[in-house]
Amino acid sequence: MIFVSYDFCLYHRGNFCPLFWRGSDQLPESEKTIILVEKGARLTQASPSAGRLSAGMGIHFTGDTESYYIKVKASYTFTIPSISFDALRTRPLLNTDVGKVSTGVNGKIHPKDKQPQWYSLTSKDKEYLINTYLSRYPELTLSAIPDIVELISNGKGQEITLPSVYSKPVKDDNFFTIRFIIENKPYWIESDKVLHLKGQDGQLTSSISYWNNFPLSFDSRSPSIQEKTRTTVCYPRAVSLSLLAREGLIAIDEEKAKWVQVTALDEQTFPIQGWVNIKQNVQAHIKLVSPWHWTGFETIEEKATVGELSDKLGKNNVAKLDLADYTPAMRALHQILTGTLIYSTQRKKDLPPPTFTDSNLKEGLRRSWTAEQIGHLLVRYESEWYADAALSKWNEIDELFEEEKRQQKALIEEGLDNLGITRPYQRDFAMEKVDEAHEHVKSNWQREKEERIKPSLWWQQVAQAQAQVQNQTTSTEQSDADTNSPKLTNLSTDGKAWFIHPIAMIDYFNVRSTEIIFPLKVKPINNFDMQFGKKFNWTKNDNQTMFGSNRSGGKRKHAGRDLYTEPNAEIVAVCDGVVLDIRDFYCKTHQITVKHHTNSGREFIIRYGEVDKSSIKNLKVGDSVKQGAILAKTGKLLNNDDTPLMVLSGKIIYMLHLEYYSGESGLDLKKPLSNKANKPYERRKDLLDPLELLKQGYRNSFGADPQ
Repeated sequence: MIFVSYDFCLYHRGNFCPLFWRGSDQLPESEKTIILVEKGARLTQASPSAGRLSAGMGIHFTGDTESYYIKVKASYTFTIPSISFDALRTRPLLNTDVGKVSTGVNGKIHPKDKQPQWYSLTSKDKEYLINTYLSRYPELTLSAIPDIVELISNGKGQEITLPSVYSKPVKDDNFFTIRFIIENKPYWIESDKVLHLKGQDGQLTSSISYWNNFPLSFDSRSPSIQEKTRTTVCYPRAVSLSLLAREGLIAIDEEKAKWVQVTALDEQTFPIQGWVNIKQNVQAHIKLVSPWHWTGFETIEEKATVGELSDKLGKNNVAKLDLADYTPAMRALHQILTGTLIYSTQRKKDLPPPTFTDSNLKEGLRRSWTAEQIGHLLVRYESEWYADAALSKWNEIDELFEEEKRQQKALIEEGLDNLGITRPYQRDFAMEKVDEAHEHVKSNWQREKEERIKPSLWWQQVAQAQAQVQNQTTSTEQSDADTNSPKLTNLSTDGKAWFIHPIAMIDYFNVRSTEIIFPLKVKPINNFDMQFGKKFNWTKNDNQTMFGSNRSGGKRKHAGRDLYTEPNAEIVAVCDGVVLDIRDFYCKTHQITVKHHTNSGREFIIRYGEVDKSSIKNLKVGDSVKQGAILAKTGKLLNNDDTPLMVLSGKIIYMLHLEYYSGESGLDLKKPLSNKANKPYERRKDLLDPLELLKQGYRNSFGADPQ
């Protein structure tokens, strides 16, 4: 017996669908998180790699470490015979304090226990390095080796031994150790090959491929027919940007444009994989839309009754139903299945399209692109929770049992004939077993109606109660109501409703679509395009808002970035976290310290400083906070007499002072964040410039790059 029950979720009655996508194109770019890959879109393949970087090489990250392809610089640690060492060619690194991060000629110098030194290489030193190490590092050229390098170990008779995050010097008095970073020759590598580094500088544990330029670009040459076939999308897809981000399938190029990796179907319905550029109006047949757009969803009015639908599905499953007799829902399923499954090739041979069976439907649901289209069917149908007291619509199925029994007996008789079984008692025995089996099925069906279906018929009762409440509302009350406010919509009295598949919507309305968001709900007024952006741009390193600018007459350095705002702008958590501390901060403001963790496993500490004390409500140490949760509001610095400390062009400045700690000194406050003895920032040693984190959050929150 074939019985169909839509595994869809009740949503709404009436023609609701256009309301959802009406005006969705006018929403902000930051809310467009669904990628439409339309028919005809071309998938880009990564260019061939330029070579391989050897295991043991040092890696210095220079770009977004969460991108699929990341930009790095190579760091080399080499040894040279001590006989070549010349003490006259050594000198201390300038502007470097022991125990803090600073910048040298060849990149960041990490905290060390002893004073780092420079060493000048001669042409003979460079030739030795090439001759000795070229086989291991074929990408290294003589001209790329800098004249001045960092001295790690001086060799025999010297005491300087400076540990390196990239590799440790050899413990051999007959050699001295140097290190340098190739500044003018960056490489692009795949981020999943350096997951062990967790975005921190370090060593490769295995040989990996590299590219001299970003691996993805549009091919200007005309592709061959075969190439075009294997890279052209023939069946459209809608892909969630947040899902791709969680799976690490987003790459950001030199121009900050996003590329995403998608899987689709070619003309032969074979899976193809490649990259598309989602920057607006850059690639044909690629669009970024809001979740409210609902592109690809199809509405269907199914008018067949339960009995009719069960009868037709039963006949269709044994290939005894013509396509012309399909119901609207069956026609929609047939179009999807014959368009995406392997047997759709029958169409290319001018054969009539086949009917679909249960096994075809199961095969389709196992394929993500087919299941996606099935999940986009919005069917208006009479609810299984609606029926009259006599169960008239369900009783239609009773009439199908006799026909099904007759069909089964015909098949069994045919089978007996083929086996040569002609004795009447044997044939009668087989038919009696069919009768017994059907009586058992019919008995179970009657119990199903009485014990499960009948107790579930709540629809009619609720619809009637809603109608009574609505009738009690006077016309005066209705006219006084705000016509722009949403109205309660009653259940339909005929039991018909729209049914959707909730799985199709899982990633559509995922509010946590990004790893990091901006700590303000609005753009700061010292943004590049705002009031104070010209002189106090928070992204630039030429003004008082920057990380490292002088404070207290040069006695200390600024330990964060300042974001100027209008009065009392809301401050939000950049990602999930736990509150570690709430206390006083500078000039009668407050600070909130949060240990954050992202979906990908990153952990760090953010100090939200110079916030308004009175705005910190219902928040205490130990509380968990979700991404986007309001922590406080921006505050203003006050003098001892409560007059504003920061006034620019007659405007009192409110701000968020944000500090970023990597967690290398602990993801707790056992080592306090403030440490006056640790000059010049007077902060913990794992303090970092939050600029890249803020830029990442800005892009995710406002859909553009800060300038």
